[in-house]
Amino acid sequence: MPRFNWKISSVKISSVKIFIAAFVIFNLNLRPIPSGDTTPAALLPFAIALDHSLTFDHFEPYLNIQYGGPVYFFHRHNGHLYSSYPIFPALLLLPLYAPLLLMRHLGQWPMDQLILFARLYEKVAASLVAASAVAVFFLLARRLTTEGKALVLTITFGFATETWAISSQALWQHGMSQLLIVLSLYCLVREDRPWGLHGAGLFAALSIAMRPTNVLFLLISAAVARRWKLLASYAVYGVLIGSLVAAYNFAIFQDLRGGYIQSFNGAFPDGFAGLLFSPGRGLFFYSPILLLVFLTRSSSLPRPVWLIAVLFPIAHILLYSKWPMWWGGHCFGPRLLTDITPCLVLLLIPALNLPRTFGALLALSMGVQFLGTFSYPKGLWDQTPVSIDANPGRLWQLTDNPITSALRNGLNLPRVQIIGLLLHGEWQKASSELPPPR
Repeated sequence: MPRFNWKISSVKISSVKIFIAAFVIFNLNLRPIPSGDTTPAALLPFAIALDHSLTFDHFEPYLNIQYGGPVYFFHRHNGHLYSSYPIFPALLLLPLYAPLLLMRHLGQWPMDQLILFARLYEKVAASLVAASAVAVFFLLARRLTTEGKALVLTITFGFATETWAISSQALWQHGMSQLLIVLSLYCLVREDRPWGLHGAGLFAALSIAMRPTNVLFLLISAAVARRWKLLASYAVYGVLIGSLVAAYNFAIFQDLRGGYIQSFNGAFPDGFAGLLFSPGRGLFFYSPILLLVFLTRSSSLPRPVWLIAVLFPIAHILLYSKWPMWWGGHCFGPRLLTDITPCLVLLLIPALNLPRTFGALLALSMGVQFLGTFSYPKGLWDQTPVSIDANPGRLWQLTDNPITSALRNGLNLPRVQIIGLLLHGEWQKASSELPPPR
């Protein structure tokens, strides 16, 4: 089959334009898609602004009323509430929340108004992080292939994977994780520069602070390093950032793992098959474009980048196959595999020589992610008629899964009156129209 050049000649592409386009597209659904998992990250900047504290005591009375008692995403220690999840993603995003310090009487706002504002701000922050990851991914891909192919790969990463339906919609840990992994890889391909040498190690180490499982990314990156200086960068920054994370975890949870105290003792065959092939969470159901990874035998990637792009996804999938809740709770698609998508998309470079197949699978993948962004959680498939946490077998239903549910239930856009209430400052009424995340 003749090669396809994917030439882009009429428009000058820049990472800034890609960032702006991605940010706009990520916000076209005009609503947040929050989760209980993302609540601590959404509220922590407000806790810091209001109480100058890492605790969530300010919000406890409201949360007890809203959820009917203690919630899983907070951890009690010495009489105070702390996030059950890593706090470092929210801490890195604090500059985005600087305007909070300029808002008068923020602490006197009604709690439901404050929570709604935090949820809306969360969506903006998440989409900014995801758009940044997409823009940096383009810079990385452009160093590895032609500009036209880099643009196609960037579209794939941004809109044919969980970057769209998960990372850009709420402050999951995955968004910052993706950004730091892409930054580390970009610095790796520029290791001839001092900033590249240091950045590869620094960003890989910081990715662990976002999600502990990214220790696999750091270790694999260090293992394939070709230069002692690069290996030292991974080691030094890994020890520094890792020590900081471990110290916080031990102080709050009395466990170096932090809130991730549950053991990897799940049934491996179930988790492995489910993560890749189940209609409810399978990677290849929600991003079928990634099937082309298996159809390519060679790559033009530099050997260290290629090894990381191959080994990190394999190790990550094998690890999460042993996670008892491999489906990742209530979400759209294979959320737990979001972190490896930058690597998987890089492996698609040779597949660009199959333009018709690539284009068809890209369109299908983008369509699925569109459903996750513009329909989910309408119909509440995860919890109706019974929660998937109680009956994981539902994740294998071909005719009744999140994708078919989205097709049946249609778009889930905010009603015009909600937008009007927000524009007129009637936060309390608008808040009552939006149910709390679960």
